[in-house]
Amino acid sequence: MNLKFCGAAGAVTGSRYLLTHDGQQTLVDCGLFQGQKQLRQRNWEELPFDASKVGTVFLTHAHIDHSGYLPVLVRRGFKGPIVCTKVTLELCQLLLRDSAHLQEEFFCATHEFSIRVSGWSAMSSNPRKINSSAKDH
Repeated sequence: MNLKFCGAAGAVTGSRYLLTHDGQQTLVDCGLFQGQKQLRQRNWEELPFDASKVGTVFLTHAHIDHSGYLPVLVRRGFKGPIVCTKVTLELCQLLLRDSAHLQEEFFCATHEFSIRVSGWSAMSSNPRKINSSAKDH
């Protein structure tokens, strides 16, 4: 059995622990790095493992520093189940949408000049708007 610390080492954010046993990989938590800029920048680093080879994610709870990186993990190839309590699932559904919205607002606020110059519109590519429409049908 091998346990690899892939986040929250040297910080209290970005919780990710890769457990490997008999060739099977389980990721315990999949958190977003939050706080100071040098911590947040770690969210764009390459993962120290292949997301498509992770069989299961086990979430200890819904806080964004434990669950907020799940959308990126899926985008990078994870297809397995996410195991958590019912309450954690319900909270993640709220918190992940809220986190996406806050990140979009932060991006727009910090890139206002470049967005205005380039003509890019957050409204034309708003994933939150698409997701809210999809769940209503």
